[in-house]
Amino acid sequence: MKRIIAVFLSLSLLFVFAGCGKSDNVPTTTTPYIDSGVNNSYDNNYVDNSDIYATNVNSDIITNVAPQPTVTQNVQNTTESSGVGDSENSTTVQEKPTEAPTTSAPKGLMPDSVESNSGIEKATYGTSDRTYIVYYMSELLTHDSKFPIISWANGTGCPPSLYDGLLRELASAGFIVIASDETMAADGTVQIAQIDFVIDENSNKSSALYKKVNTSRIGVIGHSQGGRSAVNAGAMDDRIACVLSLAGSNYVEEAEKLSKPVLFMAGTKDKVVDADRWLVTAFDAVKGPAVYASLNGAIHTTCCSNPTAYSRYIISWFNGWFYNDNNYKDMFKDGGELSQDSAWTGFMCKGF
Repeated sequence: MKRIIAVFLSLSLLFVFAGCGKSDNVPTTTTPYIDSGVNNSYDNNYVDNSDIYATNVNSDIITNVAPQPTVTQNVQNTTESSGVGDSENSTTVQEKPTEAPTTSAPKGLMPDSVESNSGIEKATYGTSDRTYIVYYMSELLTHDSKFPIISWANGTGCPPSLYDGLLRELASAGFIVIASDETMAADGTVQIAQIDFVIDENSNKSSALYKKVNTSRIGVIGHSQGGRSAVNAGAMDDRIACVLSLAGSNYVEEAEKLSKPVLFMAGTKDKVVDADRWLVTAFDAVKGPAVYASLNGAIHTTCCSNPTAYSRYIISWFNGWFYNDNNYKDMFKDGGELSQDSAWTGFMCKGF
């Protein structure tokens, strides 16, 4: 049955992308993270009104990437208790996994290519199993601090290029973001392999990531089937501090194994993944802290066409749990910013 559902989701995604010329009328949040002037139409060449960000969702072309956000405590002070350089003081997660799948890529690889654009490096590594794509701030190359890991999982049949804009926004906030060309990652093992890959690079003297990775601050996020992967990876690997499922096709029997903080983000016009069936039931099932909210007007692929509509809360979610920072965590509590944001609806919170 799960195979049938996966095929259905894949066909549904193809249908959505085929019709992506239609408007999804997504409102921005009340406090947009990067740019307040966002054109909410969804088409093959999304450009926001400020003309600083342009993405073709059907290719790997990114131009005029939005400037680096102002959330910089991650990389500027290695002595603060909430800074990147204090991994030995972190108690959020354990350093080693328990019973984590061993599907790591070979150690010591050099990237096939590195692209530098507007302060973001994009390194591509080809392996015998898959291609890994790693995003990080150019500042990492000269900075003494260590950067947290965010592992990304694609939707069914979707290439990582569709999410390039969102992954760049996460990297611009001070995270090392790793994705891959894996398009059937529901069981979570690929995301764990991606984490292993980055940690291997942290020990590779020839790598740009050598001694630049904060291995005690790790999060997972995914879209659609990738959201299911994120929940499964979070349940399996003790290194993972927190989870985010973006329009995820999450199963109750898998979600109930998760006791870590998880944010479920849905869309009110998503016709591929029904929020009440997949995300609300998963929210109810998880054992740990959980938050649910649905973006008004968002379709299943709005995270590709308008990543800025999500990025403020995604970045704040990871910062809150990575650094145990109540300024970020409070955004997700009852009465907090997300619950009061008119761009979002159906807010629920538990376990805080």
